[in-house]
Amino acid sequence: MLQWLLRVLVVAYCVSLLSTFAHPQAIPTARRDGSGYGSFFVMGTNTKTGFLGSNDSITVGANIGLRNVFTLNPALEIRGTLPLVTGSSPSERNFLGGPVLRRRFGIVQPYANYLFGIGILKYPGTYTYDSNVYVRTASFLSSPGAGLNVFVRPNVSFKADIQWQNWNVPAIPSGKSTARSVSFGVDYRFELGHKKEEPNKDDPKWHKLHEDFPGLAK
Repeated sequence: MLQWLLRVLVVAYCVSLLSTFAHPQAIPTARRDGSGYGSFFVMGTNTKTGFLGSNDSITVGANIGLRNVFTLNPALEIRGTLPLVTGSSPSERNFLGGPVLRRRFGIVQPYANYLFGIGILKYPGTYTYDSNVYVRTASFLSSPGAGLNVFVRPNVSFKADIQWQNWNVPAIPSGKSTARSVSFGVDYRFELGHKKEEPNKDDPKWHKLHEDFPGLAK
């Protein structure tokens, strides 16, 4: 698990750095926690499935920032998790979305989220319960969680995340199961749209433009 997770982190960080060099404009400090920004992330995930064993998975997602509420920066998030290594445990894949609340303290940004979506639980072989034979089950999920972004560049951060996923599972006596996912990865932040730049009135070119075309240089 550790070697596989390190590979995911290295690849994700290299991709984020290439994106940074391709778009080198830094995020302005005044708007770094406000609306107008999105991000995408990739993480290596280990999920305790609620059954015996665990899944090693990859999680990919994105955030869109909303207008600040006092000192909090809300966002909307979507994410999907795909199992890669399951062993003898059932595999759990899901697609989730929902609100996120974040707050920035220097280079550290903790957050909490509450996500909803759908998941598919696939059993290794078949699973028999109450005279019914199951190969897979689909379930509505609710997933509260929390995490932390640690910024290493203005638009690149390392990400740690934990989620608790509540499953409806008819193949077990209780009918419910709770999975726990722990993830580590990289988040890349980008500006949405284009911010209009104010003219530099100390530039001699601005004064010449003002003299030649007064209406355009205002």
